[in-house]
Amino acid sequence: GGAKPTPANDGTSTVFGDSAAKSESIAKAIDHLREVDTLTMRYSAAMLASLKSIEANIGGLTNLIIRTNGIEGSAAGIQTGTKLTGLLGTANSMLTGISNFASSKTGSLIGAGIGMAIAGPIGAAIGFLGAKLLGGLGKVLGSIAGALFGTKTSIVGQGIYGGAQSVGSIMSGGFDASYYSDIKKTKKFLGISTGSSYSTQYTAADAELERQFSLIFEGFYGAISAAAGPLGMSLGEVQSRLSGFVVNIGKIDLKGLTGAEIQEKLTAVFGAAADNLARTAVPGLEQFQKVGEGYFEMLVRVASSIETVSSTLSLLGTSVEGLSLSAKMNLFDLFGSAGDMASAAGEYFALYY
Repeated sequence: GGAKPTPANDGTSTVFGDSAAKSESIAKAIDHLREVDTLTMRYSAAMLASLKSIEANIGGLTNLIIRTNGIEGSAAGIQTGTKLTGLLGTANSMLTGISNFASSKTGSLIGAGIGMAIAGPIGAAIGFLGAKLLGGLGKVLGSIAGALFGTKTSIVGQGIYGGAQSVGSIMSGGFDASYYSDIKKTKKFLGISTGSSYSTQYTAADAELERQFSLIFEGFYGAISAAAGPLGMSLGEVQSRLSGFVVNIGKIDLKGLTGAEIQEKLTAVFGAAADNLARTAVPGLEQFQKVGEGYFEMLVRVASSIETVSSTLSLLGTSVEGLSLSAKMNLFDLFGSAGDMASAAGEYFALYY
């Protein structure tokens, strides 16, 4: 065994202003798009379709994890609990064998027979009880020895692992995932811990689980590609950066979690991955990021807001092509929301057309 295992991925460190907060970019991005008229704005509609697909696939992934026992299977062959090793282990095994035999029906009858031969019926009773006591004493001594000198094995983390892999490779060949179990062994001498060692055991993940991961990243690829349109960015360049981005999910520790908690953790982990992916694919928008936002959430908000401005003003016969992103966002912020901007445009039409 070795040092402590690497920390699990909790979906943190991507929220602006709070590195300990878990990413909520997926849910909040969907909320932003609910305010937008996706029937008339194709880029926002494409982003919403991708996000709903991501949300559904995370739900499907959660159900798959709950229904199958693949994660538990990664602990195959691991015997948890306290065990004596070396000479003490050998001696304890012998003592356990003797104790089990003495306390068994056969051992008790032999004890009774010896007692009968020596002292008659009273001796038989003493022999019978003595065998039972010997069996119980052996087990007690074994437990005491284990508490004082044993090695305790426990599983301290268990879930899904994804190593470093590019989005391009995920899109072409699928996501490569494994199940894992982090194992801790603690040695004792006279009841005092003398040190712990750690190891990790991996097993191959189900093909269906890997497919769900792949679909989720395909959804992010689609959503971020759609966001490039309103921002006036080259789709080819954005998709090139997307394909080259290296995803490193690491360990997602799901040990002891309920179904709802599993889905919550997966949503945060994927949200953080989307934040990092969006920052690489569409850089330079930090000025628009609000405190508490992940980069992906901000990207969707800004892209849909700019599309709202462009769509609304084009209906009024005005173009915003010459305006900067900042100017377009300032114009959007004057109305407060996509709904308010659409209402204002509707009132204008009613008055002047």
